[in-house]
Amino acid sequence: MVKYYCIFIWALFCFVLDGAAQDDINFTASVNKNNIAVDQRIQLTFELNSRGSRFRAPDLGSEFKVYSGPNQSTSMAYVNGQLSQSMSFSYVLQPRKTGKLTIKPATIQVDGETYQSNPITITVTKAGAQAGGKAQPKKSAQTDNIFIAASVNKKSAYQGEQLFATYKLYTAYPVRGSDRQKLPDLTGFYSSNIEFEQNRPHVEVVNGKRYDVYDLRKYVLFAQRSGELTVDAIEFDLTIQVKDDEPIETFFGPRYRMIDKKITLKSKPITVNIKPLPKPQPASFSGAVGKFDFSASLDRSEVETNESVTLNYKISGAGNINLIDHPTHTLPVEFEVYDPKINTSKNQKSKVLTGTKTWEYLMIPRTPGEYEIEVPAFSYFDPAKEQYVESSPVKKFPLTVTGEPMGTEAGVSAQKREVQQLDSDIRFIKTDAHTLKRQGDSPFKNVFMWLFYVVPGVASVALILVFRRRKELRADVKAYRRHKATKVAAKSLSKAKQLLKEDNKNAFYEEIYRAINDYLSNKLTISRSNLTLDHVSSELKSKNVDEEVFNNVKEIIETCEMARFAPIPPTAGTELLQKAEDVIKKIESAVK
Repeated sequence: MVKYYCIFIWALFCFVLDGAAQDDINFTASVNKNNIAVDQRIQLTFELNSRGSRFRAPDLGSEFKVYSGPNQSTSMAYVNGQLSQSMSFSYVLQPRKTGKLTIKPATIQVDGETYQSNPITITVTKAGAQAGGKAQPKKSAQTDNIFIAASVNKKSAYQGEQLFATYKLYTAYPVRGSDRQKLPDLTGFYSSNIEFEQNRPHVEVVNGKRYDVYDLRKYVLFAQRSGELTVDAIEFDLTIQVKDDEPIETFFGPRYRMIDKKITLKSKPITVNIKPLPKPQPASFSGAVGKFDFSASLDRSEVETNESVTLNYKISGAGNINLIDHPTHTLPVEFEVYDPKINTSKNQKSKVLTGTKTWEYLMIPRTPGEYEIEVPAFSYFDPAKEQYVESSPVKKFPLTVTGEPMGTEAGVSAQKREVQQLDSDIRFIKTDAHTLKRQGDSPFKNVFMWLFYVVPGVASVALILVFRRRKELRADVKAYRRHKATKVAAKSLSKAKQLLKEDNKNAFYEEIYRAINDYLSNKLTISRSNLTLDHVSSELKSKNVDEEVFNNVKEIIETCEMARFAPIPPTAGTELLQKAEDVIKKIESAVK
């Protein structure tokens, strides 16, 4: 009985495993290095993200010496309620000759279907060719093993069309943290930062080499002018772990320890061709580029004079929702119209920016009558169709206004003023004679007269002094930056506190990072390009600030940077905010 029970459990396990197999089968080949000398070895790995059989490797012996392999390994994981399996086959190879060598695809079968891996090209140089100088191979290896890549979804677009830019870090080294970052200016674009979850890195194979990939920044871009525009480079100072050049002699032979190394990485700028919008443009076009719906409504069709009525506009869709306006309208001159209340809601967590924008016009009719509120047509430019599309034709809303016109009340008021003016030549006898004053008395004996003249004078002098002080501060750029440092930091920390309450962790850490960097840059008058931890340390020491304060600054910046690459405990946010406030207070008390 136990035997049959075990067989049943095993069959059930295999059934679940098959059912949990991934729909997208990936069979990839990768190497740890794709630029080597002829006397060096590489590791070749074929990896399948499922369970397969009948693995067939390509012919490796003709161009490589096979020192080891195939070494097969399998792994299983139970993630989010699903069971998955992967398997890999690895080899240790050494090239037999120089030049460009190609590792042809391997094949494997999954559920009766054959899958093929990608080919890999290896560049092999002469023995010792890379050893001509000690600095050169390290720089080359660093470039190959870690870099930042920028990409856009389109290299050609229309003015106002939505673009999606991504900056990614590709690394074969463990990343310890980031010391400094210089974000792109994106001149000529309206840019909006896309928030995303800072998950664990994912794996990508580039030119046959495996990398851990981190998403650094994502932007939605809208070009504000036509011509060639540049998506600027992004720059990061990183701390990575690499093998030490000097081995440590042990009982089992030389071993290499891992050491921290600081490097600066910069992506390559990207040029995008921006085309102008076609002409002629329809009269109903108000700058919308994308795909939108437009609607208008009037909250009532009948109203009395001096009562309010609301005209609503709503535009929703995908595109430059932040930059568009509703069609130009003409409202009756008999209406008192107030400035609109504008609300914008958007969703930018994906590659397409979508949202809704509304306008509420409060109107008060002053004259009765029958009116028509005419709403003009609305059109937008659709980049996919490369043409203008009229989303909504002209609409007319009838409105009946009843009641007395405002002019009647004005006439009554005028008549009252005329009656009051008629009795100016006949005056009544005053009985409160004690309120009379002796003719010739100086009005300056009254304290209220002194206040009337003195207070405005004192206030004017104070304002002159304040403006003069501001002018002096603005003339002295360094003094002005120091003066505004605390105010700017307080504003950023207040925003960070609100983001923490909203549980928006990514934006919270970015705001803390920005607050500390802006404060240090302004207070210590260090340009952002030269704002490094070493520079900050030397400036604080020169101003006799405790070393503990600098250590706290360093810890804050490193925590904010680590939040990009790894999850942070939930309670860390409140502690980090308090620590940032304390650091600024201590520096303020020490640096005058």
